[in-house]
Amino acid sequence: MTHLSDLSYVQRGVSSAWFYGWFIVYVYRWDRFEALRLRRLLRFELRSIITILVLIAMALQLVYDIGSARLKYIEGFWVNPETKEIQSKPAQAWSTPDMVHVEPLYYTLACALASQNSVFFLLQSFWSYISKSVAKSTFMSSFEFKVNIVCSCFVMALFPTVQYLFRNDFVYREVVPQMIFSIVTFITGVLGIRTHFRLVALIKNAREIMNETTVHVLQKLEYFKDMNMILTFGFFGTSLPLGIMSADGLTSNPVIAHNKFASDFLITNLNFFEFIMWVTLILIFYPRRTDTGASPFGPDLSKNRQSKDAYLPRFNEIKPQDVDSYRREEPMQSIDSYRPWSKELPLPATSHHHRTLSNESRQATLVPITSLPLAVTKSNDKAEIVTTTIYYHEGLAKAQQQQQQQQQEQANKNQTKAVD
Repeated sequence: MTHLSDLSYVQRGVSSAWFYGWFIVYVYRWDRFEALRLRRLLRFELRSIITILVLIAMALQLVYDIGSARLKYIEGFWVNPETKEIQSKPAQAWSTPDMVHVEPLYYTLACALASQNSVFFLLQSFWSYISKSVAKSTFMSSFEFKVNIVCSCFVMALFPTVQYLFRNDFVYREVVPQMIFSIVTFITGVLGIRTHFRLVALIKNAREIMNETTVHVLQKLEYFKDMNMILTFGFFGTSLPLGIMSADGLTSNPVIAHNKFASDFLITNLNFFEFIMWVTLILIFYPRRTDTGASPFGPDLSKNRQSKDAYLPRFNEIKPQDVDSYRREEPMQSIDSYRPWSKELPLPATSHHHRTLSNESRQATLVPITSLPLAVTKSNDKAEIVTTTIYYHEGLAKAQQQQQQQQQEQANKNQTKAVD
């Protein structure tokens, strides 16, 4: 609060307010706050916990920015007695009524930073959830998953504790929590690089066995890879400026804090990357819809969302999608008038009743019909699809042959009776 200008709080406060409103509207349109239902919260579902933490973190951040901007504008400027320069009045020189509001704001910031860092660690566990939902593959070990959960709980208690320990030091109580936040954010950026290579490996495996069924899985993995890349840049863009300013604040003779252009330049970059970071996080937890109305997650993530992706296959299983969304109506055929050996088309029935042909019925009438399931063999470390085709004409020929045999037997019987 002492080494940041009044403009920095206004800029971040405005962007946080717009983001908060967009986040609420976006999540409501996505699944009508399905993640906030009581039954999901009681099960401690990962996305439900993350949604709650984001709502709390951004609300606390908004309160801190608005309160800090208000105090900055009320206190105004002063003349530095040493340099004779006009600059923002430091917090040590504020009036007594305004100093009463400083203590709650510091703890508000500590809780906001704790919630944000907790979301960053939960994101690492969320990648495992995404991998199982989309690619049906293991993304990380159970030990690594638990470590991320423990770290998210640890940072929730770390920031308020640090704020309490340095409550008597006016500089450290402000700078140290921000320094810890920048370090943790930088670590999550490094973890984002590792996540990028893991997603690239999954995409490579998906391309080796790509077909009409797995192409949607490949597109979803590409989406999350791009989002993770943007998010990683956001982590580094947020941590580096804040870390530089915090390190400068810990020195006995801070340089950046006394240079308004340098401090404004760094904090402007911080606010920009922080906004990009939060928007990208939401697009990962609540991914955009595809052209068919489905999300990059599996179709069973929300009851209120109607997805046409009825089945998301594993990479080691090649199965046809059971998509029965498109149907057509055809008149029922008259069985009495149907002759399998005749070249004439069967006559339609006089009844007005119709039947609906599903995928299974339609596959039974098309020529050729591919036998299901498909057999998968491996050759040269690549999956090859071996299909056995059964033509409808074979069954038709058998029916014609049986009918001819019956007619021949009946003719022989009639001839025998005539001779007798």
